[in-house]
This record gives sequence, structure tokens and C-alpha cells, in this order.
Amino acid sequence: QPGALPVAVLFVVVLIVVSLRAGLVDSVWVSLIAVASLDYFFTPPQFRVWPIRQARDAVTLVGFLTIAVVINRLLRRMRQSLKEVEAAHEQLRLVIDTVPILLTSTRPDGTIELVNQQWRDFLGLSAPEIRSGAWAGALHPDDRDRFLGEWRAALASGVPVESEARMRRADGEYRWLLIRVVPLRDQQGHIVQWYGTSTDIEDRKRAQERARMADRERRT
Repeated sequence: QPGALPVAVLFVVVLIVVSLRAGLVDSVWVSLIAVASLDYFFTPPQFRVWPIRQARDAVTLVGFLTIAVVINRLLRRMRQSLKEVEAAHEQLRLVIDTVPILLTSTRPDGTIELVNQQWRDFLGLSAPEIRSGAWAGALHPDDRDRFLGEWRAALASGVPVESEARMRRADGEYRWLLIRVVPLRDQQGHIVQWYGTSTDIEDRKRAQERARMADRERRT
């Protein structure tokens, strides 16, 4: 027959499983049943605490119940913490998808990990399609090689990117975007993530073009 230590370990394992699926009251009841059952069937007589005949038996039983309460509380806190983390993550996702700007993040090698809803709506593509590289096909033919070259150079050098390029919107219209991408570095200086924002500057470009045309007409 096993000694007291294996029985205690088995009891803790059973208690953890029950606490993960039930509340404090259920855990206490299971603790009582577990103490009685494990003590009766698996513990040699010199280690038995059930039925209570001596003061040390009561102390041992209280110890088991205290362990039950502590483990249950710890697991409840853990579950609550996980729920809070999930809620915070969901809130952050909603904020990222709602802000009126095109946001993206990539791995150090440039592989896209996240694109917000604004980007997906702008391109008319799903997140998997964008991650697969379909976004590059939306670049204007006159800007594609230049911008991709700047992006590859930034990945190689670790220098932030600030560039302008035309991209095809979901409705087929090309729009000028101001694209900024910056690296996030760890304490050792290694790039762990790239974060990018893109802003539609088509209206500003058109205003600048109209101003140039007006200025040219005045001069002529």
C-alpha cells in the first residue's frame, strides 16, 4: 500500500481537476469524500485520519480542507485573470479595427501577422489573402517596384520607412497613401516586430496638383 505522500499527491490532483470544473462548495464536498475514500482504501492504518480518533487526525483533516480552499481560490483567480486577459485582448482588437487609419504589423522578416478591418475594407481582401501577399498586387504598377524595394531595404537595414504609393481600393480606384513603417526592438536591439500605418492622402495630392496648375496658369 502507498504511504501518506502518494495519497496526498493523488488527493491534490483530484482536487485540481474538480476545482477546474466546479465551485468552492463542490470542492469542499469532494475534499471530504476524497479524504475518506483515499484514507480508507489506500492509506496504511498508522496514517489514517478517518474516522477522527485523535487530535492529529482533526489537524490532518483541516489541512486537507485548507488545501482544498487554497487550490480552489488560486484556480478561480487564474480563471478570472484569463477572462480579463481575453476581455482586454478583445477590447484591443475592437480598437485596432475601429481607428480610422490603416494598421498592420509584421514579423521581423516582413511576414504580415495583423491587418485591421480598415485595411481589409480598403483592399476588399480577407486577412488570409493579405497575409499571403495579395496586397502587393494592389500597388500601382508605376509604384510597385519602387515601394517594394524600399520595404526590402528597410527589412535588411532596420531603418524605418516613410513613403508614398498608390494602391487600388476595393472599388478599383487608385488612391495615394502615406505609408510609415517602424521597427520595435527588444532590449538587445533586435527587431521583434514591424508596425505600419497608411493614411489616404489622395485629396491632399489632388489639392497640391490643382495648386500647381493654378500657379502655372498665372505664370503663363
